[in-house]
Amino acid sequence: MFERIGVRYRWYLVLRLVFVLSIPLMGVLSLIRGIQINLIPHIVIISLSLLMSVIFYIVLIKGMNKIFYYYVQIMFDNLLIFAILYFTGGTNSIFEILYFVNIVTGSFFLFAKGGFATAIMSTLGFSLILFGEYFGFIISPYRNPSYSEMMLENLLIKAFIYILSFFLTAAVSGFLSEKLQVRSTEEIARIRLRIRDIIEHIPLSIIILNNSLIVTDFNKKSRELFKKIESNKSFKDIDSELLPYIVSQKRHQFEKKNEYYSMTSEKITYRGKYEDFYIIVISNITDMIEYENKLITKEKMEVIGELAASIAHEIRNPMSNIKGAARILIDEEPEEKKNHPMFKIVLEEIERLNDLVTDFLEFSRTRAPSLEQLNLLELVREVIAVEEKNANIDVSKINQSVIVIGDKYKLKQVLANLISNSIEATEGTKTPLIEINYERESEFDIITVKDNGQGIDEKIKSRIFQPFNTSKKKGTGLGLAIIYKLIKDDHKGEIDFESKAGETIFRIKLRRNID
Repeated sequence: MFERIGVRYRWYLVLRLVFVLSIPLMGVLSLIRGIQINLIPHIVIISLSLLMSVIFYIVLIKGMNKIFYYYVQIMFDNLLIFAILYFTGGTNSIFEILYFVNIVTGSFFLFAKGGFATAIMSTLGFSLILFGEYFGFIISPYRNPSYSEMMLENLLIKAFIYILSFFLTAAVSGFLSEKLQVRSTEEIARIRLRIRDIIEHIPLSIIILNNSLIVTDFNKKSRELFKKIESNKSFKDIDSELLPYIVSQKRHQFEKKNEYYSMTSEKITYRGKYEDFYIIVISNITDMIEYENKLITKEKMEVIGELAASIAHEIRNPMSNIKGAARILIDEEPEEKKNHPMFKIVLEEIERLNDLVTDFLEFSRTRAPSLEQLNLLELVREVIAVEEKNANIDVSKINQSVIVIGDKYKLKQVLANLISNSIEATEGTKTPLIEINYERESEFDIITVKDNGQGIDEKIKSRIFQPFNTSKKKGTGLGLAIIYKLIKDDHKGEIDFESKAGETIFRIKLRRNID
């Protein structure tokens, strides 16, 4: 509140100085016109005014007790007005109006109390001039002689009118000043509250430290990031590792709770007018880092995929020759030797290697998806029609009218792979059951594949969608990696799972709108 008053007070000092400088100018003009004027009092008045203006300005800059000096300023100005009246004709002076100006000024800076205090001092000064002239103990050397004939009754009436005007001016100006101040204070409080709400709900961590690196303010996101944070606590006790980057005002990235953050710090300096402080802004860049990693991975996978496809084709041709040569060798052996276990192992391993090459080619393929509206029930029935053990697959919960958006070939490949895994997982179960269902969310169509098999091994859960990750003896470890690629990259969808002994659920989330 008083900071804004201080700005106004500077303007007041300037205007006051301009007015005081005009007084000797009028004296000089009077001399030019032939009127005898003593300039010494005028010079003394202007000198004292300049001196007091310098003193008050220093007080304003140093930030000392402004209220006390405002009262001192008002008292000095009352004495100054008294002196001006005395040397410009007393009650005959045109400067009597300065008392009203001083009262308004007091109300402006010190509100109602200051206004009434100034009115009291103005009453004393004006009464001293008025009655001093009448009774002869204070007589201006430049007084008009005709005023000596004023009757006491008229003098009292004049004193009453002026004094009443002083207090009415103090009352009105004080009331208006306080009303304006209340309105201004309420507006400032409302603006501060609004700014506080914005900072509190902004999706960034914002922390304010004073020059001693003590926390003075912070928002909700900061509380979520730093559990130890609280006001009037040194940031060193909250996170000492970040402190050097705050002081050096360098951008810094760090990891916390498996998430990535970027921190910027800046010191706000007021050059001694106010206390300096640091403002710290921390943003969560986990999504950005993950997106960058995905772009890098995608670029690498495209290069590796092209190379892998070439290598896989080159491997497939010799493998076909080896397989053909092995069969010829078996045919040339006598019947009693054709059933030798080594021949069976060679053919099985060649076949497994061929499956690996096929899956690897599928994983590296980057064919653009051909999206269309598909009837989910018809799509699922086409997939399970080719399964030999489809008697345990339940699709009764899928409505015949359900439509999903996707690439028919790739979705069939996804469902076939998941159903095949579920069939293998339920082998050995007394009553094996695989349920395929449909759920709907605001943005996704969800296809679930649920089985009551043995569940997924805990050791591979965290790496379930990574290539070559399998617990099957004859698996290639590319099936779920291909599924993940088809859903995430080609359909911009999501896939997740839950698994425990006796139950595994895979959820395929397909977006309704794909850009």
